[in-house]
Amino acid sequence: MVLCSLSSLRPVKAAAYLFNYRNLPPKRISMASIVLTDDHVLLRNGLAGLLKSLGHNVLFEADNGRDLQAKLNPANLPDILM
Repeated sequence: MVLCSLSSLRPVKAAAYLFNYRNLPPKRISMASIVLTDDHVLLRNGLAGLLKSLGHNVLFEADNGRDLQAKLNPANLPDILM
């Protein structure tokens, strides 16, 4: 990802700047717990595999809203619902 600075019109490597985790304190880096809801199994499985490979915790997958409501546990709510 390359952005241009308006003041100098030189390319700025934004991805290296924005996603440089070495500059963050270790306590600020936390992986999210995620629940995936989609009626397309292939999309859900692919996205779950990608998120797991990035270190995130996929709690479960649901086919639709009713399935999601049935599986949600109020004691263990996810950080992100997709």
